[in-house]
Amino acid sequence: MRKVVLLALICLLLVGIGCNWAHIGRHVQKIRDDLAKFHEDVDRLIFDMEWMPAESASPYPIDW
Repeated sequence: MRKVVLLALICLLLVGIGCNWAHIGRHVQKIRDDLAKFHEDVDRLIFDMEWMPAESASPYPIDW
């Protein structure tokens, strides 16, 4: 419950300081990109695993 309240407060703060939804979407996309890059770095540096093209972002095939 605390996480939901915290998320709601952050959203209200962002909207209250003048960010529109498109701009907030850019923030969210940047956070997602940074987390994905961080995950790749952890795999490469800690586990010595290189990225494989067969490991796509989607767990399911796109072309059916």
